[in-house]
Amino acid sequence: MISRLDWDSEFFGVETGKLVISHNHIIDTESFNNFKLVYIFSNHKLSDEELNISKGKIYLADEKIEYHKSLNITPFNSDKIVSFDSNRSISDRLYDLAIQSGHYSRFSTDPFIPSKSFERLYKLWLERSVKREIADEVYVFESNKIISGFITLGIKSGRPDIGLVAVNNENRSLGIGALLLQAAEHWALSKKKYNKIQVVTQGANKGACRFYEKNGYSIYSVNYIYHWWNK
Repeated sequence: MISRLDWDSEFFGVETGKLVISHNHIIDTESFNNFKLVYIFSNHKLSDEELNISKGKIYLADEKIEYHKSLNITPFNSDKIVSFDSNRSISDRLYDLAIQSGHYSRFSTDPFIPSKSFERLYKLWLERSVKREIADEVYVFESNKIISGFITLGIKSGRPDIGLVAVNNENRSLGIGALLLQAAEHWALSKKKYNKIQVVTQGANKGACRFYEKNGYSIYSVNYIYHWWNK
């Protein structure tokens, strides 16, 4: 059964719904009549038969990989990793990092979603994270008053969860990303008293997958998100 997504519908300006399916579920697009966009969540790649819809356009928007890592007490100290104060103004540089963090997201790669909408979405995600509305903590890597990376943290599905994370293009391969992960893990273990942390990334983001695996994260689950458009 399709559920209407009120927030998405209002944000994108089109009726948006969500459908969760299992194996051997034949998609009946006739039931999509009230929607312009439907997110279809599946625990398997859809077969040719399942993709044989009667109307509209459907495509794989995201191979969603969830990574987990078990945590052990390890010392962490870096004067360049600081908590971003909720009253501090957000610089253009930090906004740009937020947009970089979503480069491989389904809202960026979907050809029917305008790039301005994608950018506005990730800017809003950052703003609400900084205000601690949808995040518990936001760390930035800051040196000489210049922010080169950031990470947002919260609790999701009963576990500490990494939301947005990015390092500025020109500052990669300097260990900043690893420091941000260590800060996140220290926060989860020392401040939230959890011994596991999770993060979700896109299968198409090979660099991020290698990065997490290099830092001790293991694949926990893989799911697939399709976007259907009434085109």
